[in-house]
Amino acid sequence: MSPKHDIITLDQIIRRLHAERFPDMREERFFEHFVAEQILKERDLTDDQHLAGNVGGPYDGGIDAIHLFVNGDRIDDTNVERYKNMKEGVKIDLHLIQAKDKNRMEVGVVNAFSALADDFFQINGDLYALKGQYNSGVLQAFAWFWDIYNELRITAAPDINIIFSYATKAGGPTKRMRGKAKQLVTKVERLISGCNCQFEFLGATELLDLSRAKPPQHFELIAAGQPLSADAAGGSYVALVRLDSYFGFITSDGGDLHWRLFEANVRDWQGDNKVNKQIQDSLRERDSNDFWWLNNGVTILVKSLVPSGYNLRLENPEIVNGLQTTRAIWQHFREQPPGTKDDRRLLTRIIVIGDGSEDRETIIRATNSQTAVPTYALRSLDRVHRNIEEYFLAKTERQLFYDRRKNYYKNQGKPAKSILDLRTLAQAVIAIGLGRPDDARGRPSDYLGASDDEKYRAVFDDDTHPAFYLFCARFYKLIEALLKHDRINKEFDPAQRRSVRFHILTHVISLHLLLAPSQLPKAINSIANLNIDDIDENMVIESINRVLLLFNNFRRKDESSRIKWSEFEDIFFEDLDSLLLQSKSP
Repeated sequence: MSPKHDIITLDQIIRRLHAERFPDMREERFFEHFVAEQILKERDLTDDQHLAGNVGGPYDGGIDAIHLFVNGDRIDDTNVERYKNMKEGVKIDLHLIQAKDKNRMEVGVVNAFSALADDFFQINGDLYALKGQYNSGVLQAFAWFWDIYNELRITAAPDINIIFSYATKAGGPTKRMRGKAKQLVTKVERLISGCNCQFEFLGATELLDLSRAKPPQHFELIAAGQPLSADAAGGSYVALVRLDSYFGFITSDGGDLHWRLFEANVRDWQGDNKVNKQIQDSLRERDSNDFWWLNNGVTILVKSLVPSGYNLRLENPEIVNGLQTTRAIWQHFREQPPGTKDDRRLLTRIIVIGDGSEDRETIIRATNSQTAVPTYALRSLDRVHRNIEEYFLAKTERQLFYDRRKNYYKNQGKPAKSILDLRTLAQAVIAIGLGRPDDARGRPSDYLGASDDEKYRAVFDDDTHPAFYLFCARFYKLIEALLKHDRINKEFDPAQRRSVRFHILTHVISLHLLLAPSQLPKAINSIANLNIDDIDENMVIESINRVLLLFNNFRRKDESSRIKWSEFEDIFFEDLDSLLLQSKSP
């Protein structure tokens, strides 16, 4: 059993965080969120990503949260296709989490995990037979798993880790529970060839330890020779670092790429496949050329730096340039036997820079402009996003925080309901201002990449008044809140509601303005002048129920286990056109 004082302390921490960040969430639901956040702390997920992975409720199969990662990136609608074409160095992690706000553990939870494994790991990706037995969130997560696994298991031979986590406020499991957990692990490893399965029990003591664990602030970087000071004040250094030493620097204790080392806005970028292959080839070919002769190296910003011989002690390091190189080095060493030595060297630039300095953004933009970082990695540095952030802060009534820097306001303890990140705002704008809900749902990155500046400017334009973005943000938050309303048909589970939230945005704004979705781009100034209080709540709830009913009927008729979004979009627009025609009729 966990010591009583551990249980009391854990309860105090949970109550405080609940009141600060999710005051409107039910206690048991917040405990589920808290547990998942602690287990996945190193992943540095946003609140929205955590909520997307929360599948608890009717037909959840005994799971409260499911999160699928490929090479450290959480999989969702917007990136699942990207990972089907990878050829090597692939690591798949599937986390299945159950959290019970109780002071004891129950063998029934382990039995439920086992039953779920029988259903989902013996079917080879055919999920159709399970429709109606599990909610849409569970089915969607396993559909992504099987889609990626079936594509990659032959061409990429991925490393697969399946982790079951069971958490309560109790101390530990009985011998019988441990025995059943061991049987489950053996079964899963037999069903999914080559996978590594784990089962972890977490009580109050383990959860308390996880909640107290802080991300490391200081890192040691060991140079291959004496680092060179690049200025008289010792504010920056240039060093050649052995590749095996750099691999140790970028790898977490769990063997994953250390995501917190990457500047938050560039960490999600996968890079250009051709360039990645060139880097990988140069890593494999151990010829007379040193690696740093063939590669531009990396740039690291730090809050402070203390040199000691060949060692550099770095405070809060952020890798802001050289992301592809870093990923390639990590993947290369993962394919080698543990402890592999490699004395080739990497050129490393370390620059000391203070918090909030404008020089930071200048360096990030300048160093990456020499490469091809194409996503919203650099977009967040644009003036339009800084203007939106400041405009939101100036509006103190029902204040919203624009998280253009990932998790910046979350880490300040701001309420989750008051935070909106860059990608979610872009999705809201695509649905409200462009009338393209399926693009908002599944293809927001098409509008945020540097490869199509016209699309980007259609979403974020310096000439668009910030009031438009504030309305889109508040409208999205309104829909998010009303999706939980008692008047929403209980037949629709939370995952179903989330999956069509952008269609609902388009539906409501079109009916409010009596404009077809194709006409919305010309109405942006009118939308900017709208007051969120002018949106009729009854109409919104009617729209929510109507869109959910459309989606549910579509899924019932569809015999595929995968959602055919393009077909649903046709049905959605046809129904909306019919409603608009009725509304305009005398």
